[in-house]
Amino acid sequence: MLVHSARGCAPCGLLIAITTSGKSPALSKKIRRELEKTYGEEYGVFVDLMGELRDITKAEFDTQAEREALFNRLLDSEIFDLIRASRIEDARRLALDLIREQHTKTS
Repeated sequence: MLVHSARGCAPCGLLIAITTSGKSPALSKKIRRELEKTYGEEYGVFVDLMGELRDITKAEFDTQAEREALFNRLLDSEIFDLIRASRIEDARRLALDLIREQHTKTS
């Protein structure tokens, strides 16, 4: 993840922009540092993974409510732990398994 002031862009799917409209660059910098401690690289990797799986979820789940339930389940799973441990393929497999399970429940 990249936390940035209004300038710059993100190399991954998550960008949190901070600006004080030039009134307090020091405050922007402080907030950026705090956010970087809270939201590590795993959040950007998670967003990128969800982007990869988006077409699957849209095809498998007809309603926004179904997709939201799935997304909440993914958020509550061990996916972030796997990503933190650099086990991206395991995180992808777990996400796909959870998608299949959720689809079975809603079918």
